[in-house]
Amino acid sequence: MKYAFVTDFHSDSKIKRDVLKNAVGNENVYENNEGFNVLVKKLEQNDTVLLFNIQDLSITWEGFIERWKQLLSRGVNIEVFVDGESDAETRIYNKELAEVDYIEVGYNLNLFYLNQKKITGMRKAQEKGTRFGRKKVKNPDNFVEYYHKWKNRELTVKQAAEHIGMNVSTFFRHCKDYEKQLQG
Repeated sequence: MKYAFVTDFHSDSKIKRDVLKNAVGNENVYENNEGFNVLVKKLEQNDTVLLFNIQDLSITWEGFIERWKQLLSRGVNIEVFVDGESDAETRIYNKELAEVDYIEVGYNLNLFYLNQKKITGMRKAQEKGTRFGRKKVKNPDNFVEYYHKWKNRELTVKQAAEHIGMNVSTFFRHCKDYEKQLQG
């Protein structure tokens, strides 16, 4: 029998869930910790467990190793989409081929952990008022004059932008911001 396991700690969980449901059927997809425990009890020798990414087994290295050993001790095959692409081939691991590239998995889990840590830190900084990215450039002193000349069709957008000293795309962006400022 073929089953699938997915977790929801990644932002793309819905996509993964849909791909796995298409591959094994809705009733054979198990999610999160509770689902993993149910899945392990159902597994029999030579069943297959499909994962979208190998790091979906757990968010911690210890959890990954524990779950990996649980699956292999049941004599199941573990099938993983190569590079996390749903239309790609799958890589199969079984008891004989249990030599997973643990370094790759550990590296990916570590990247995930660091990314979550970075996101949390950025959110805290934003709550304190820190702004990220390049500072907004203020409109030149003569912007309003050329904006109105352009709006009144006295100048083309290209001419207005050249007089101010900016390219057309930048001029349009400044116009949009200026119009929002007038409305708000």
